[in-house]
Amino acid sequence: METIKIGIRGLGLLGTRLAMMIAGQDDLITTFGIIVNDRFSVNTIFALAAWGKDHKVEFWQKLYVDAPEAEVKKLNRNQSLVKFLPIEGLIISDSCDILIDTACSEAQGIGVPVMLQSGAAPQGQLFIPPMERPSGQIFRLGDCLLSGLVPLLWPFRTELSGINITSLTTIASMPSPGGYLLPELVTGVKVNPKVTEALMDNLPQLFNCPVKIGEAYQIAGLEYYTVAMTLSFEQQTKVDDLKNIWQQTPRVWLTPEIPGLIISSTTSLDYFCGRPSRYLQQPLSPILIYTDLLKQESDTDVKLVIVIRHEVITAMSNLDAARMVIRSMSADDAMERLDRFQTI
Repeated sequence: METIKIGIRGLGLLGTRLAMMIAGQDDLITTFGIIVNDRFSVNTIFALAAWGKDHKVEFWQKLYVDAPEAEVKKLNRNQSLVKFLPIEGLIISDSCDILIDTACSEAQGIGVPVMLQSGAAPQGQLFIPPMERPSGQIFRLGDCLLSGLVPLLWPFRTELSGINITSLTTIASMPSPGGYLLPELVTGVKVNPKVTEALMDNLPQLFNCPVKIGEAYQIAGLEYYTVAMTLSFEQQTKVDDLKNIWQQTPRVWLTPEIPGLIISSTTSLDYFCGRPSRYLQQPLSPILIYTDLLKQESDTDVKLVIVIRHEVITAMSNLDAARMVIRSMSADDAMERLDRFQTI
């Protein structure tokens, strides 16, 4: 199987996660990365390169800096860990099969398919696997919430009559001058209606049904996003039928039902499921359903609470889409392949 050559523009939080995830795949390679010359970006690259050197892992083949050549020469002075290259020497269309752009740049005229991120809207065609690939060459992935909710709800896209998200929690963060997210600097809980904008802009069209969203809370230091919702169906639906479908759905995992134990919080989830997963190096699925909280509200309504591993869900969606675009893989095949080789 021919290796897919991927370029990454922007090696910040998402970009470095992509590079790390790609390094664990046997059919993907990061041929180049592009960074800006700021302290955070450069220090991140040095740290990742040092780890890669110690563990014999190559995260990229070439690294370009979007800065004047004099600045690039200065970065290369007195260090041999990373060779930085001036961006003037990069021809993207000759260097990769697909570009993943995490920097919300202008995507026209690149010469290869481009994966933009949610912040680049309205550029690009919305593409969140397991959606079918849209037409064109410029695509836009969803944010963490959309990337988690779309795979969960997609099997029922023709059966839903309503989606009522009663509450959701995401991580609260504060940017430092270097651009890094420092949740430890944020205290308390706040309601942020902007968190729900992408959901309200896209869910009604994707699932052709009314969508309601309650309060959105942001809490410092969260490892997981949590979404509580009620799904309404056009026909009578049983919880057991939904469970059977989700058990066959890529990227989704139902927490185990254990006699005498109820897993209903991120603390219990992390202790009883996350801890053994880390020790056994078998990462948790990025979309998890609290089985103990699945409730039949009526003949057509089901209440559930899910958690989304925001650290990995968007990166995984990008790589699914890359395989679908370059290799014409089906969504299920692309997602199942990445699930088997998930390393984070």
